[in-house]
Amino acid sequence: MKYIAVILIAAGVLNAFFMWCICSVGGKADWEQEEEMRKRANQGEAEKNE
Repeated sequence: MKYIAVILIAAGVLNAFFMWCICSVGGKADWEQEEEMRKRANQGEAEKNE
């Protein structure tokens, strides 16, 4: 029974690690996309002001 608990805890830790990796990669992609949209918006405002 003790081994089952250890295996379940290890699986939970690994699952949390993998979810953290996936979320950090996804968050970076979202941040890059947001920066690109912000640059385009600023560029469009600059063209309107000319």
